Amino acid sequence: MRFVKLTIENYKSFQFATEIPFPSDGEGRSIFLIGGLNVAGKTSIMEAINFCLYGAKPDTIFRNINRREKAKGNANVVFELVMEMDEGSELIVKRSWSAGAVADPRPKDLSERLVVVRDGKRVSVQNQEIWQDIIRAAIPRGITQFFFFDGEKIQEIAAKTIQKSA
Repeated sequence: MRFVKLTIENYKSFQFATEIPFPSDGEGRSIFLIGGLNVAGKTSIMEAINFCLYGAKPDTIFRNINRREKAKGNANVVFELVMEMDEGSELIVKRSWSAGAVADPRPKDLSERLVVVRDGKRVSVQNQEIWQDIIRAAIPRGITQFFFFDGEKIQEIAAKTIQKSA
């Protein structure tokens, strides 16, 4: 499986729908390093992938809605992850949170929606837990720490190790 594209909308610094492609080298190798200034959105990208795949509590999403949009009353957040599965099929997981037409939205007003599309056909998500189990089976939550990691945290750990040995 490989990630093809991530779309983030109205989350932290990603005010408008922003597509982040993960191009393939054609030989099945794909390592992506994402660099940028502080508060540029690097950690937000990792969070978006995790929230898209596994969901999040409404409080967490609400706290991180883009400030400009929240001030306008827009409490809608969207994450979409396009993946190419090992057998060659395409899987799109789209997870969104919306407060609907509430004038002054609060975390409790957010409702979560999961849409799954496989090879261009929308899959019925009658029971969200069943799809959540399928996603967890394909990408167990515990293994994400091995391929999504925050370089700033590694730098902190390395600095502490150097201080202890000095």
